[in-house]
Amino acid sequence: MVQRKTTSVQPIEPKQFSVDEINRGIAKLKRRLEEIKKLDPSNTQYDDPAVDTTESNIRTSILEIFGKNSPEYRDHGYHSIDYGLSYIGMSDAQKQQNFAAGWPRSIALLEGLVARLEEKRLEMDTTEDLPTLAPSQTPIEQVKQLCLKFHAVARQILHRYKDRATLEIKDEYDVQDLFHALLRIWFDDMRKEEWTPSYAGGSARVDFLLKQERLVVEVKKARHGLGAKELGEELIVDIARYKVHPDCAILLCLIYDPDALIRNPKGLETDLSKTHESLPVEVLIVPKWV
Repeated sequence: MVQRKTTSVQPIEPKQFSVDEINRGIAKLKRRLEEIKKLDPSNTQYDDPAVDTTESNIRTSILEIFGKNSPEYRDHGYHSIDYGLSYIGMSDAQKQQNFAAGWPRSIALLEGLVARLEEKRLEMDTTEDLPTLAPSQTPIEQVKQLCLKFHAVARQILHRYKDRATLEIKDEYDVQDLFHALLRIWFDDMRKEEWTPSYAGGSARVDFLLKQERLVVEVKKARHGLGAKELGEELIVDIARYKVHPDCAILLCLIYDPDALIRNPKGLETDLSKTHESLPVEVLIVPKWV
């Protein structure tokens, strides 16, 4: 008797994410968004090789992020940018119309997947990924704790009862204002924007000086035009200034990167987190998307 092989069909199962997986997934989908937005149908033809490459990247990313048994892969795992049927004899003009119709739909798909992951992240308790505060923690450890929680706090305050007004993080000043409030949890003698001594013919302001702890906190926000290279150059100049500040025994630099503009955050942290002559420096980039 010949036995027939049976093929088991795997049930559809939503993927269970960790916070780190969500962050990496969002960063990857945003890179796909950058790719597809460059394919504007007004200056890109449907048969451009970049179109096929981008389609392939989108499919692969959906598989890698959500898994082959996920509803996301079931619905979009064979995604094509073209919208509408394609058949033999269709003119190039018709194919271009299909491409133009499908292009914004592909953008909306990726933006929707990003929003879905961001919602999952909001629902998760991220405290499990962070150590609990111990009474024996040093001031620098306390400030680092605030840095690591900063992104979660920044996102949480966007969701207020009946959409009441809130602080939306749009620029570096917003980051400083929120971080100032968080520092108040543990520190009383906190001085904002003390002048540094003159360096190379100029002077600058300190973002936050914890005078009793002799700790300076510098706060920056990554933005277009201020990426890893520019931030690194700014911090090198800042470090040179703080080395001669009488109340700065340690420098902590918080770089807030909510839009994943820094491609290698760990590398930038490693390059700058060390003792520069006599000044210990620690750099933290939050959140880390890759």
